[in-house]
Amino acid sequence: MSFQFAAEDVPDSGQPKVALKVLVLAFNPHVGAADGWLRRLLEEHKQVRRIESEYGYHDSVFRTIRRLGVNTILLAVHEYFRSYDNSDQQNFKDASVFIERVRQEFPKIVFVLGFPTPEYRREFLSHTGPRFDHYLCLFPKSTNEEVLQVLRKCDIWHRRQYQYEVALSFAGEDRSFVEAVAGVLVANGVRVFYDRFEQADLLGKDLYQHFQTIYKESSRYCAVFTSENYASKLWTNHELRQAQARVFSQEGDYILPIRLDDAQIPGINETTAYLDGRKLAPSEVADIILQKLFHRSYKQAAQNRD
Repeated sequence: MSFQFAAEDVPDSGQPKVALKVLVLAFNPHVGAADGWLRRLLEEHKQVRRIESEYGYHDSVFRTIRRLGVNTILLAVHEYFRSYDNSDQQNFKDASVFIERVRQEFPKIVFVLGFPTPEYRREFLSHTGPRFDHYLCLFPKSTNEEVLQVLRKCDIWHRRQYQYEVALSFAGEDRSFVEAVAGVLVANGVRVFYDRFEQADLLGKDLYQHFQTIYKESSRYCAVFTSENYASKLWTNHELRQAQARVFSQEGDYILPIRLDDAQIPGINETTAYLDGRKLAPSEVADIILQKLFHRSYKQAAQNRD
């Protein structure tokens, strides 16, 4: 899956930015410096949730992506694929094959390619062809504004992957709590699937099929408000099955449980971290979801506006 951006695609709209879970792929730091300069470019940006490094060779990367829920990869082409036994041409070929393998298995990951110089990037493209000429890239001397431009483009890429940033699954008896959560999320720029916000769109649809798509494919996260009422409803069980199918196919955190009573819900492990809606107000639940999505609190945002 490829992507290309024009300058008008990347305005700073003031909307919250998607939290980037970044994996830096560089050579051993005792041999090369790419890990250091790539991390330095990103470490002060609040949008970046996590910066992890991987020095092992290719197959271990797939395990790391699944374990950490990586959504963004910074690949130091000249470092990670450097070999004293191969020519640059062979190293470039290895890099292109590796990128395509990752994209095939994890199509929602965005790549940023790191090069020591613009000339090295041009040499890479001369050997790999135009299919990589639109990839985001950074250089050791990239300015803060250039880094911001790359992060904005990553944000656009991730936002385009899903129709909703969070889908809310709940029993009708718990609507008042959930609606208060939904209101805070929407007020802070989140694209939320909440049935009352979608009444016109839902009218006339086959809801069984539509909800299957929403809870399995169309949302970055699914917030599940568990209760005895939730456990006993046909519709909520249908929604949960779709969310569980998503978890099965894509390792990583997708279901965000919020407990409203002590009911045990089959399929949600007791060891899964959850929020306790009996101890937290709806605004506090919404705030934690905002931090999960954007690595920022609505309280902090309100203070900044003041």
